[in-house]
Amino acid sequence: MNFIQRLMQGLAPKHPDPTGDPIRLAEVEAVLAQLRGPLRADGGDVRIVGEEDGWLELRFQGACSNCHASASTLNDWLEPRLREALPWLRGLRGMG
Repeated sequence: MNFIQRLMQGLAPKHPDPTGDPIRLAEVEAVLAQLRGPLRADGGDVRIVGEEDGWLELRFQGACSNCHASASTLNDWLEPRLREALPWLRGLRGMG
């Protein structure tokens, strides 16, 4: 790693670990790992902010964070797939 890469790594925003039930968080991460391809192909990603009482909070990153289609991506693409895989899921809360 050269000097510039080390410098940029130090400037990268730090994200706190997701909050919530570790088993549920692992389940969500496993599902998201299967779904990330199209998001990353467009220069974006999604990360877990937390889970509480079956409510999952996600945050879009990169190009997805300010995309006009992020609400549709959350509600029409991610949520149905997460609900199918996670019977305990009550709903999603998304953030840009």
